[in-house]
Amino acid sequence: MCIRALRALECAGPSVYDAAMTDTFLLLQMVVLLAAIGAFAGVLAGLLGVGGGIVLVPAFFYAFQALGYEGPGLMQMCLATSLATIVVTSIRSVL
Repeated sequence: MCIRALRALECAGPSVYDAAMTDTFLLLQMVVLLAAIGAFAGVLAGLLGVGGGIVLVPAFFYAFQALGYEGPGLMQMCLATSLATIVVTSIRSVL
């Protein structure tokens, strides 16, 4: 199924195919980057008891910038994302 979709993109024209491959490659890079950052934050949290504010918020900031999010509310969005993660983790630890 995936091969058929890629062939259809090739037939649609080089610009559509290149854009789809670039988006897929960017998504794959972001997944790997965020997984590495999460592992690093987990190690810091386990060893030192820190991680969220020191590692994740700046990482979210640069990751969101790479995805094209900009504006004055970007740092607030990063802090809100970190807070949402804390809330979900807290709820899970209670259960």
